[in-house]
Amino acid sequence: MPSNFPGGLDSFTTKVDGIDDIMADHVNDLQNAIVAMETPLVQILAGGWIPDNDTWVYVSASSFKIVGKNVTARFPVGTKLKLTQTTVKYFYVVACAMSGSDTLVTITAGSDYSLANAAITAPSYAYGIASGHPDWFGWTPTYSAAANMTYTSVTTNAARFRLIGKQFIFFIDCIGETGGTESNAIIMTLPTNILPVWFASCGGWIIRSGPIEAGVMYVRNTGVAEARPSGGNWVIGLGKRVSIFGSVEIS
Repeated sequence: MPSNFPGGLDSFTTKVDGIDDIMADHVNDLQNAIVAMETPLVQILAGGWIPDNDTWVYVSASSFKIVGKNVTARFPVGTKLKLTQTTVKYFYVVACAMSGSDTLVTITAGSDYSLANAAITAPSYAYGIASGHPDWFGWTPTYSAAANMTYTSVTTNAARFRLIGKQFIFFIDCIGETGGTESNAIIMTLPTNILPVWFASCGGWIIRSGPIEAGVMYVRNTGVAEARPSGGNWVIGLGKRVSIFGSVEIS
């Protein structure tokens, strides 16, 4: 009979010499079990990817579900994903929980990939090195400012991130125009579904009115990064630049 692996474990009865007859089916069952283990093992050794025999069902552009079973342990935060929807797509897992009787997996790939409302084929996952999975993803931050100041006409020179388990590592470099009334913070959104577990300081620099100067940089658990001058407010005008980088645990 076919092997239950990897969806379940095979069971075999103990045979006793001189009592039990060893039939062809007994040998074939063992062979099927070995092949069932070897087939994904070859793929894992070749590229790090573990094929998933469960069906992934579209829920939204940033989530899918596995119907009728609890496989939350399979998808810890930071798990790498690979799937096909006409073309190959890659993601990170950022949350996984039960939704009724289904496993709901929330994912992100910044602005590089999103799920389509279509069938998902060739699903696989990886916990370490995974062939083809991008080292970095890009995203498109939304910019604003504190109080009555604005930050518009922004050019994003870079907005890149990666996950190592729950560690979120990112870099943003942008330049734009402040308007309205001077305030102390320019605000940038982090990638969709990325929520730091705490308020954390970061590194970086700013151009406020003249040469490069140190800034006070941090991320909030609301999913935004902020850049402030080390003293005083931002100056109103063109050419206001922020370069911020950091690493923080996400929930």
